[in-house]
Parts: sequence; structure tokens; C-alpha cells
Amino acid sequence: MRCVTLVAGLCGCRDSVQGATPQSTHVPQTQGTAADESDERDFRSIAAILPGFAGYYYLRGTNRLIIAMSDNTPADSVIRTVTRTFRTIRRGRFGPPAFEVRRVKFPFALLAKLRDKVEARGMGVAGVDWSDLDEEHNRLTFGISEQGAAALVSAIMKSVSAPVGSYGFEPDPSCFDAGGACRLDPATPEQQGIVRDSFEVSLHVPAIVHLGDSVPLRISVRNLSQRRRGLEYGEPAVDFLIADALGRRVWHYLPENQAGLGAFDSLVGLGERQFTVTWNQRDTQGRFVSGGSYRVIGVFDGEREIGDVRLGPAPLQIVR
Repeated sequence: MRCVTLVAGLCGCRDSVQGATPQSTHVPQTQGTAADESDERDFRSIAAILPGFAGYYYLRGTNRLIIAMSDNTPADSVIRTVTRTFRTIRRGRFGPPAFEVRRVKFPFALLAKLRDKVEARGMGVAGVDWSDLDEEHNRLTFGISEQGAAALVSAIMKSVSAPVGSYGFEPDPSCFDAGGACRLDPATPEQQGIVRDSFEVSLHVPAIVHLGDSVPLRISVRNLSQRRRGLEYGEPAVDFLIADALGRRVWHYLPENQAGLGAFDSLVGLGERQFTVTWNQRDTQGRFVSGGSYRVIGVFDGEREIGDVRLGPAPLQIVR
């Protein structure tokens, strides 16, 4: 089981990193935020003791391990049970995880049963690229690449009596236009820069580059106040996605959701911190892209005052 979580509007999944040269000292973690196949035994063991158990996952950018529960079992009892049964606790960069219990709607047993029913039907819907028991969103998530796939999946889920909200899609079906492509509208100036709590977060993308050139993708955070301010963010601090003119995903910087304790920095009055990733014009398969129009989405994984910020899409033209 893998949990694929994209910021709203990012049309694609996180693939292996190719064509990226990060220019910061932050080293991405390979640890995901949801359980993989080896964890399902633990999930079933815990669910046998705690019927309301709905899974666990690492909160991106932290060492916090979220335990999802669909009933009101006391948090201390939940944590004791999980720590006794959970054989594969993954250590973050700064030691073992800090546990937190969150309340959700659907227990793991229900979602697993729905998944097994769908798999038993041998579902092979065109335009469905993958499916996942998604603990973070407390649902079954289906990755779709064609406009009509969501309606077909919805019909199948209704036929197995799936409750409303127990399944969803990435990207959202509303992302697709009449031509069947995932729509990425040009960004307004406000979408390429935003101010939160006296911090200005901006996306910087060159408007035009030559074919074969390295493309610097940068997000800057500027302290607009006159005094020194603390700045907290996840590691890695930024993510980028590039799509072509039709909205098709070309390249995505991060391979998967990363987990690790957030970093702490400080900025002097009117000071600025920059996070840069270099794209070498290769797609996720390592092939060079052709000239043309592209769109860039940037995400800053801020903590506390700033929070997560999605910027773009910003236009990028590749010429010969």
C-alpha cells in the first residue's frame, strides 16, 4: 500500500527522481508517509484488536506518525496497542516517531474489504493507472488519466455498496477539460507570489530557455519585517512539477512523500532564503523533452506561520 498525496492541481504521481540537481544541503528521505505492502500484516493485527483502526502514516516533513481511528477509543490505549503490534516502526532522521491520534470516518477493515471486492471483479477500466488504499485521505484512491474514467470507477464502487467519501481520484476529475487533458491554467501574479504572516513566498521560473539548457527552478522566502524571524519548513523544502501545454505531466521533482523532522532557520529583517532545483530538460523516463510551451508548479513545504504554499503554474518556453 502506498499513499500518493499531491497538492491540489498537481496532475500526476511521484515517480523516481530523474533530471534533477538539487542545489541545497537538504537530503530527501526515502521513507514514505503511508504503509507499504509489508505493513498490511500489522494493520490487520491492529484492526483485530482495535476495530476502529484506520491505518497510520508519517506526516510529511515531520517525525510525527499519525494513527487514524474511526471510533472514540482513548488515544493512550490506541498508542499502546500500536506500539506493541507495530513491528516495523521507521525511525525518522531525528529518532523514533512521535505518535498522534486523529479521528476519521472509515476503518481499515471496511476500506480493505472494498478494495478486495473491486479486485475480485478484475477491474480493468481504461484511464485508471493505479489504485491505492490511502490511509492519509482515509479512502481508496484511484489515479486517473482520462476524463471518463472517474464515472466508470464510481459506477463500480456503487455496485459494491461503497459509502460516499470512501473513494476518490487523483487528479480530481474537474482538472480535465473538454478535450480530455488535465487543465493547468496560467497563473496570475498573485499565484506566483503570496504573503503570509509577513513572509513573502515567490516562485521564480525563467520565461524562455534554449533547448538543452539547465533550467533553474526557485522558490524564495523573504522576511518583510524589520526584525529577525524564525522560519520552519519540511525537508525537502520545495517540490516542482512540470506539465506540457496539454496539461500532461512531464517531470516531477520528488519521488514520493518524504518524511523527516522539519528544519529551522532564521531570517534577518528583510532577509531572504532561496531554494533552487535544476531541471535538465529530461522527463520522468530520462528522455530529453522537445521545444515548446510548458507550465511549472512550485510547492513550499512550510511549517507553522507559513504552512504549505502552492504557486503557479508559471509559463516556461523552450526554444531552439
